[in-house]
Amino acid sequence: MLLHINLKILLKQVGKFGRISADRLESVAEHIYGTQMLAFSVKSELNLGLVIEKVIFMLAFHELGECKVGDLTIYDNITKQEKHNLELKAVEECLNTLSNKNCGGDIFNL
Repeated sequence: MLLHINLKILLKQVGKFGRISADRLESVAEHIYGTQMLAFSVKSELNLGLVIEKVIFMLAFHELGECKVGDLTIYDNITKQEKHNLELKAVEECLNTLSNKNCGGDIFNL
C-alpha cells in the first residue's frame, strides 16, 4: 500500500510555530491540493512555459515522505540533511510497495 497515513488528518506542523492559528492547521492533503491549484493559477496567469501535467504530478507526490515520517520541522531537533535522508528513505519504501516498479522509478526521478 502506497500511503500508510491518511493525509486528510496528518497536519502540517509549521502552523504550530508560526502565525497560523492552532485551530486552523492545514492537513497534508489540503497542502498538496492547494499547491496544485496554485500551479494551475500560475499557468493561467503567467506565460512561463510550464508543462502543467508534470508540475501537477510532481506536486501530487511532493509530500510522499511525510506518509511515513510525518511533517518534520527544525523544531523536531533535526537538520535539513537528516530530514532529507529520512524522507528519501520513506519515499523509496513507499514506492517499493508498487507492483509496477517502473512507475515508482518515474515518480522517484521527479
